[in-house]
Amino acid sequence: DLNKNFAIFLAGTNPPIPSAAVHIKDPEPVKQLIEAESQVGSAVAYNEMTYYTTGEGRAFVLLDNVLVYSGTGKVCESAIDTYKKAMPSISANADYASLKLDTTSGDNDLVAYFAMEPIVEAIRPALLKKSEEMKSGMQAQVETNPQLASGLGVSQKEIDGGIRLLEQAKTLRLTFQLYGSDLQISPFLKFKSDSEIQERIRTAPMELTQLKYLPQTAFLNGDMRFQKEDFIRFTTGMLKLFTPADPNADEEQVEKAFQEYTKVITSFCESLGDKMSVSVNFSDSLMPDVLYIYDAPDEEKIKAYMNGYLTYLDSI
Repeated sequence: DLNKNFAIFLAGTNPPIPSAAVHIKDPEPVKQLIEAESQVGSAVAYNEMTYYTTGEGRAFVLLDNVLVYSGTGKVCESAIDTYKKAMPSISANADYASLKLDTTSGDNDLVAYFAMEPIVEAIRPALLKKSEEMKSGMQAQVETNPQLASGLGVSQKEIDGGIRLLEQAKTLRLTFQLYGSDLQISPFLKFKSDSEIQERIRTAPMELTQLKYLPQTAFLNGDMRFQKEDFIRFTTGMLKLFTPADPNADEEQVEKAFQEYTKVITSFCESLGDKMSVSVNFSDSLMPDVLYIYDAPDEEKIKAYMNGYLTYLDSI
């Protein structure tokens, strides 16, 4: 009795209440079935319409040729208010409308929309609690295995960074297209207009300016604004992460070597421009082959630096 299109939605976030709206071919048999299955006195009059409840707490309402089901009658009342235009539809929501979701052409087999702000607000306490538990667990592992100490700070920053990313998110859109045995998923994450990551996106290049230097076939090609400070922090952080801890090492010498490496990276970055490209591919292992292309405004300065660095490597 069902038509091909339907919607599943979550009303509320704590706890989430699963609900659904389904197109049906012939409303009358469905209405008779609901009335027959519902308990006596389960019909509830609301806003000149009627919805039905069951002993298990489920609720149904029939709006023309659309059947709405939910785990609570409050959702059916909201659906009735929307149908009666007493409550605005989600299609009138500016954030939803700006995504221009294609739900009618048939090109997408499934479309998903998430209002991230209320979701993150509801799960934020649980996320923070879980992140603190993970950090405490990492600290305990370091106390029993000192070799893990070098990566502790980086791992903890990754956890904090993931939470900050969620806190800056505004909406999430997912579309799914099924072609035979192939499934194509297209995600689209929108951030708050005043968020830190949105400000970074505004400064990013809008086209692949160095496309001619990138491989024709690659898993991923991209252009980005070269953030020198972030690159230095990332590179030095990765060095600490993959430097094995040695309880017998001279900590003063290790720190001195690390500071010298930081100076080398800083000097190299200062010789580069403000654009970079990256190409990622996979060959014979799960580890990707990564190609970086940097903007070099002063070619002779870069050559002199690289020659000096190679001489330094030959001497050690």
